[in-house]
Amino acid sequence: MSNQKSKMISIFCGAGCFDLGFETAGFETLLAIDSDKDCCATVKLNRNWNVINLPVESITTKELLKFSNLRRKELDLLVGAPPCQPYSKCAHGVLGSPLGFDDDRAKTINEYFRILEGLLPKAFVIENVPQFISGKNERVKDYIKRKIYNINTHNNTNYKITFCKINSAWFGVPQLRERIFIIGSRDGYDFEIPEIRFLDNKNFENETETYRSSWDAIGHLSKSSKTNENLKVGGKWAHLLKTIPPGANYHWHTQRGGGKEIFVWRSRYFNFLLKLNPLLPSWTIAAQPGSSTGPFHWENRKLSIKELQVLQTIPEDYEFVGGAQSIRRQIGNGVPSALGELIGKEIRRQFFGERVSSKNIKLIPNKKPIPKKIKCFSQFLELDL
Repeated sequence: MSNQKSKMISIFCGAGCFDLGFETAGFETLLAIDSDKDCCATVKLNRNWNVINLPVESITTKELLKFSNLRRKELDLLVGAPPCQPYSKCAHGVLGSPLGFDDDRAKTINEYFRILEGLLPKAFVIENVPQFISGKNERVKDYIKRKIYNINTHNNTNYKITFCKINSAWFGVPQLRERIFIIGSRDGYDFEIPEIRFLDNKNFENETETYRSSWDAIGHLSKSSKTNENLKVGGKWAHLLKTIPPGANYHWHTQRGGGKEIFVWRSRYFNFLLKLNPLLPSWTIAAQPGSSTGPFHWENRKLSIKELQVLQTIPEDYEFVGGAQSIRRQIGNGVPSALGELIGKEIRRQFFGERVSSKNIKLIPNKKPIPKKIKCFSQFLELDL
């Protein structure tokens, strides 16, 4: 096996969080492209990658090949996470509905396949929210299949795609974050999701472990780290947060909870006044949370930028550029770095035939004992996840 690293290009790269995992898995990022100025500045600050701060639609595939010093079919991996807002229910609140293909921002998926056909890499990865190919957006799945068929027909290739739904917590990320990954092989290989390594119960056979918890990830940051951030929770309902047990949300203050009857059951989105339980993984980190949008720390405050970063398995020495709101958006929009490591290693093993294992992911936190003085609640309330 050659010691030369596999070459990749990342489009819609954001702050580079997903790409850090592929880097750990042995890939070299030749190009990283995004239209967000702060995201590109963050990547440039931390990595010596060729970063292009432009909308993807303004770049030709000939330019991409020139910038990366490659010819068509020489690229090993194309990675991209087109903006999820057209498909995400989180972007539309409780009563809203994702627009899918009817949203102008959905054109980014067209751009992804334009670049895929122009480069014809050995493998590719697309990441998005679960709603990307379900419900009203079922036609997105049909569209993707049709695009792959056309690319194969026009270019005499044999791309085969696998649709994978993965919860980050299954593989050691201390966050319950479910996403769709569309993984393709030019040589016609199926991608097989590795055996789940972490679950929510201690009684398992084989090598399955319990989830990595919020405490495992950020317990060491709780009192020891200093920050100039204002982490005080504001808004109309801030005073209720301290009355809600760790691991619960506003449901605590409904007829079916243990607190006061203030709200109606399931009348709000599930992350309203949602508080972390240190014994359990975090819920999905939001990119643009409102004043009452969790998850909040079990100490009744906002999570710090460093804590959000670590819950996304982004290395602690990675620095972000921009104001606090921009940085929180960069982190929340990112893909957990550990998933990039997992998928990258599996692509090398399954598609490229290399001897590499994803059983030990470097970017997941180690299990840490929780102090007895930390009061924990061992069960989730019923949440509409």
